[in-house]
Amino acid sequence: MSAWRGKSVGAAPYEVTPVERADKGGRLYLRWRGKSEGAARTNWRYQSLRDHNNRPVLARTADGKLVKARTEWAQRCAEDKARELAETAGVGRVVDEAPCALTILEGKRRAFDRNTGKYPTRTQHRDEVSRALDFAALTWAAMEPPVTAWVQVRKAHIRALGRERIRALRRRRDVDGFRAAEITVMRVLAVAQWLRDEEIIPPGACVAPKDWRAKLKEDWIAITEAPDVPEPRRPRHTIQEMRAIMAKARDVDPRFEVLIAIGAEQRLGQVRRAWRSAYDRAKGLFRIPSRGKKQGALLELTRGQIAVLERALTVGYLRHLERLELDYPLFPGRELVYTERGEGKGRSGSRGSDPIATQRHLKYPTVSRMKIRLWFHDAEALAKVPHVHGRGAYGLRRVAVDAAVAEKISPDGLQAHGGWTNSKTPNEIYRETERVEARSEAKDVRAKIRGERE
Repeated sequence: MSAWRGKSVGAAPYEVTPVERADKGGRLYLRWRGKSEGAARTNWRYQSLRDHNNRPVLARTADGKLVKARTEWAQRCAEDKARELAETAGVGRVVDEAPCALTILEGKRRAFDRNTGKYPTRTQHRDEVSRALDFAALTWAAMEPPVTAWVQVRKAHIRALGRERIRALRRRRDVDGFRAAEITVMRVLAVAQWLRDEEIIPPGACVAPKDWRAKLKEDWIAITEAPDVPEPRRPRHTIQEMRAIMAKARDVDPRFEVLIAIGAEQRLGQVRRAWRSAYDRAKGLFRIPSRGKKQGALLELTRGQIAVLERALTVGYLRHLERLELDYPLFPGRELVYTERGEGKGRSGSRGSDPIATQRHLKYPTVSRMKIRLWFHDAEALAKVPHVHGRGAYGLRRVAVDAAVAEKISPDGLQAHGGWTNSKTPNEIYRETERVEARSEAKDVRAKIRGERE
C-alpha cells in the first residue's frame, strides 16, 4: 500500500504538497522546497499537520482505510501554506480575493496577522482561539457536503459545531465541559464577527442565531443525558491558605512578593504590567493598568501593601532604578540584578549598579504569565498548600470576595475591592453561590417548621 500524496499547489519555488509519511506512522505532513541559511542548495521542508488538541493527524483509520475528509483538509492546508510562503516573500500576493473563497484556516491567518489582524501577538487567549478554529475547520470539513469557506457557514453548521465539541469532550470524559464547548463556539464567532467588520467576508457569513447558547444547553442535556448543565468549577483557597501563600511569597522571588502584596485580590496578569508611575507615593494610591474590557482599579493601599512596596523601592530590587528618577516597569521579566542589602541573585548578581543591567531592566518585557504561575506553585509548596488544578491565583481572588461579602461590604465597596466595572460580576461569578451559612440557616428553619427535634 503506497503512501497517499495530494496535489501540489502554488508556483515554484513556493509549491507545497500534502503527503502521508509512512516513516512517521502514516501522519499527514506538508512538504515544500526550502533553502536553509548559508546552504548552497534547497532541501525538503516538512510541517506536521495537527488537530485542535495539537495531536498529529493520521491519513487512515486503524484498519488502513484512507479518510477522505482528512486528505481534503490536508489539501486545503497545502493551499494556505503555498499562499503564505508566496506572500511572505512578497510575490504572488492576492489583490482582490473573492470573499467566498476565504477558507476557515485562511480566516485564521488573517486574524493572526501581526500587522492587520485581530490577534497580532501570541497570547494564551490567541492560542485558545487557534484551537477553536482548527476544531471548527476539521468538524465542518467532515460534513456532507463539506464546509470549507466562511461564506458557507450557516446557523445549522454553528449548532453542529457545538454538538461535535460536546461529543469530543465526552470522549475525553470531561463531565464539566459545557463551558469549554461554549467557549469554542464563542471564539469562532468572534473571529467571524471581526472578518465581517473588516469586510473580508460578506455580512451574512457565519452569523449565529440569537439563542445559540440556549440551544447549546439543550444539546448538552440531550447528548449527556444530564439533568442540567454543570456549574463551572471555581475552586478557591481558604483565608488561612491565602495568608500562608502571601507569607511565603518573599521566599519565592522579590518581584512575586510585591506582585501578590498589591494584587492578591486583583488580576495578576494586569498588575504585572504596572510601571512606577502607577504608584502615587504621597497619597498611597496604586493604579492598575487597564487592558481591553478589563478596567484597572485604583487601589488605596493598606499599610502592609505600602510597607512591601516601599521596601522594594528603598532597599530592594528597585532601589537603583528609583534613584534615576524615571519611569520603569515594576516587574521586569529578566533575571534580577538587585536584591536587598546589595546581594545579587542569579548570574548577574555581582554587577551592582551596572548601567547595562539597568538598561536591560527597562528594555525587556515584564514578567510572563507562565513565570507567575510557576512562582505561585512554588509559594503553595512552601506554604504546604495542596495544589488544585484550575485554582491558581484566582483561588485567592475568589475567596477574597467571599470574605468581603461575609464582612457585609457594600456593593460599591465590593466593586472597588476587586476592580470590577460593576458589582454584578463578583456577586454572580466569584462569590460562592452556595453559602454554607445560608444552607445551615435554611436547614434549621426547615426543621423548626416541621416540628423536628434536634
